[in-house]
Amino acid sequence: MNPITLALIPSGLLLCIGCCLRKHFEPQFWQLLDKLNFLVLFPALIFYSAASRKSNAEDLLSIGGGALCIILLGCLFVLPLRKLQKGPKAFVDFAGVAQTAWRFNTAIAMVAIQVLAEQSRSLMSIAIGFGVPLANILAVLLLSHGQAMSAAKVFKSIAFNPFLLASISGMLVSGVELPFVLDKTLVSLADTATPIALLSIGAAMNLHVLAKLDLFGISVNFIKLLLLPACTLLICRWVGMSNEQSIVLTLFAALPPATSAHLLANAFGANRHMVANNIAQSTVLACISLPLWMNLVLN
Repeated sequence: MNPITLALIPSGLLLCIGCCLRKHFEPQFWQLLDKLNFLVLFPALIFYSAASRKSNAEDLLSIGGGALCIILLGCLFVLPLRKLQKGPKAFVDFAGVAQTAWRFNTAIAMVAIQVLAEQSRSLMSIAIGFGVPLANILAVLLLSHGQAMSAAKVFKSIAFNPFLLASISGMLVSGVELPFVLDKTLVSLADTATPIALLSIGAAMNLHVLAKLDLFGISVNFIKLLLLPACTLLICRWVGMSNEQSIVLTLFAALPPATSAHLLANAFGANRHMVANNIAQSTVLACISLPLWMNLVLN
């Protein structure tokens, strides 16, 4: 069996377990679990990954700059769909779904990167650190088009994102030996983040959402899961990036959208269910596309 596929089997089993456990717990349980991951566990994992390896200027420029370009490219690819009259009539509903073309699921990023060498995890943390603010800024700008929202509220929603704070603070102390107690605490939290995230993702998955795919949804998912990583891989090889950098950026581009995207859409008055369905569809489809991309870039 292919070693990449073999390495992904435990993650797949955890997804299946989460799917089986879904009906045994109230929806509020899974929401609280997601909140714990969002506020504590994944910030600890992102911080530790970023802090464990000293980031050099080349990594910051290549991975950070690459992540920014990927997000901008996703935005540029999806905006023309509006002119082609695809998708919802209301602009705010279009914006709610359109943001999923460039936003990325940090939890799945850190799950997928576990298959690779440890140094790749710190590179992914750099990509997340650079990508979180721009992804949120573009989403807020698009959703706020024609909406009344204060600049202070927009700034607060971006500046105090736990993933952003964790990645930046981790990069600031990268290469510095952490105190023993803090180091062990972070390791314990980080080790817990991935299995809990997989269980929660599995519980949220519903294969029936694929039956609700329309032309707009297919177009957005095509951009996020196929077109964006394909362009990223080609550009990385064209500009002569290292194999490790190309792998990390391609996987970053191939990630399904962040599950929190529907919460942001709801805050701006967009159709939350429409966005949630698109995220669910993308997450289910990514269970097929992401392993394929991983096998492609690693072989």
